[in-house]
Amino acid sequence: MVVSRRPVGASSASASPAFELDPARAPGHVAVIMDGNGRWAMDRGLPRNEGHRAGVGCLSFILQRIGEYRVEYVTIYAFSTENWTRPSTEVDGIMNILRAVIE
Repeated sequence: MVVSRRPVGASSASASPAFELDPARAPGHVAVIMDGNGRWAMDRGLPRNEGHRAGVGCLSFILQRIGEYRVEYVTIYAFSTENWTRPSTEVDGIMNILRAVIE
């Protein structure tokens, strides 16, 4: 399994190097913390919600790869209590993105 920290749509020049995971050493539980998506977008002159959308795209890729290795448990930390203090348009955007993916 190759894992990369590159957001969907990011150039490979901005990505952290990928690494290979030995299937025999795949973990039984993986936790994903979705952090930095808004900053990623703003660094590129995009609206913060575009970063959140790209983060969900990355999450989809990660979940697909995790499934290939039959990881039994996955924890996704996608929204913290501090996120409620963000502008309502951003909170609504995050919730709409997550709702569309979950449904």
